[in-house]
Amino acid sequence: MANHVYFNVTVDGNDECLKGWSSAMETHSVKRKLWDGTEYVSRELLDIDKLKFMPEGTYDKDGWLEDSWNYYVNNVGAKWCNVEEVEEDCFSGYSAWSAPIQFVQYLHEYLYDHHDKKHSIKMTYEDEFRNFIGVAHYQDANFDWEELDSGDIQEEMRKVFGDVVDNEDFWEGEYEEGDPQEIQDEIVWEWFSNN
Repeated sequence: MANHVYFNVTVDGNDECLKGWSSAMETHSVKRKLWDGTEYVSRELLDIDKLKFMPEGTYDKDGWLEDSWNYYVNNVGAKWCNVEEVEEDCFSGYSAWSAPIQFVQYLHEYLYDHHDKKHSIKMTYEDEFRNFIGVAHYQDANFDWEELDSGDIQEEMRKVFGDVVDNEDFWEGEYEEGDPQEIQDEIVWEWFSNN
């Protein structure tokens, strides 16, 4: 089973950019049922390969994307990707093994070419086991990113707790400095906000 990589993407741009964003992140109505049989309608993002800013895929006679693994790896940056929430200027979700770097790059290029050359996009992402965390920035038709791996995160934890972080039972211990998981969360979120 693939590690999930959770990501959050935020767009900063003018009104024209946000209109383009809303149009690009096209949703459709889907009927769902609750456990008790009650039906409801939710709005969900179109399949990523069908969004207007993504490269066109090849489809079989039933409309299914052919060779979806290669399409996603080459055009999204992960072997699959689920976008769960789409808001006025942001979206979030999770993908397999890596962040959807290419997907956000295509979105950035679309907004740059058609709506607002001055916009910027920031994506934060983290592996579910924090094997790595990262921040990607898209601005002025350019892209860069920075990542920390688990060793880098361990070093940051060592600054707070010292060498005790190397103990096998470290995560179960109680410390004056605070709960290790909460401290690690603070370290990660501070790194996200400062990068």
